[in-house]
Amino acid sequence: MPTTTDKGITWRLFTLAVFIGTFMALTLQMLAFSYTKAAIAQTLLAASVLLSLGIGWMLGDRLSRNVSVWSALAVAGIAMLVWLE
Repeated sequence: MPTTTDKGITWRLFTLAVFIGTFMALTLQMLAFSYTKAAIAQTLLAASVLLSLGIGWMLGDRLSRNVSVWSALAVAGIAMLVWLE
């Protein structure tokens, strides 16, 4: 993670990242809703939590067995929804 010794720069970068991230998330969500069915777009949006678990795992976080099992079930449910659509 990038760090600076100047707290003012850190907070400005953090604020910029929050606004850009929020803007991009809402823009991409609206594009998804306009180009695909709402159910599929919403399911993929809800699956972003699972993607963040995977990124955390790749960065070295440990996942409990319960988290792994329920995440696998969620991925299977998403796959069934997309495949059967």
